[in-house]
Amino acid sequence: MIVVVVVNVACVVVVVVVADVIFVLLSFLLLVLLLVFVVVGVGIVVASLVVLVSAAVAVVNVIVVHILPASDKKCSHQAETLDFFKNFSGSQTLEIFLSPTISAMDKGGPTRA
Repeated sequence: MIVVVVVNVACVVVVVVVADVIFVLLSFLLLVLLLVFVVVGVGIVVASLVVLVSAAVAVVNVIVVHILPASDKKCSHQAETLDFFKNFSGSQTLEIFLSPTISAMDKGGPTRA
């Protein structure tokens, strides 16, 4: 009678331990799959953003290279502006935008926009 009880308890312990091990392994497997799906999802989002930015750059490029030069033949001041932005450097831009302010400060008068 005692042997039967010990065997039954041992069987229950073995079944519970095996079930727990299987449950833990399946949980880790599901966690790994979740991480894989998250990484793939983030990759898809990043790839989509790259495609959208590339498309936006292409549209701006078409506008600047093809559409603006055609409309600049009608308006000469637009052509000058386009030439300026095609050939500008950072220091020249800073100097152009700050020169009215600097000259007004030198004269001691108010600045004009």
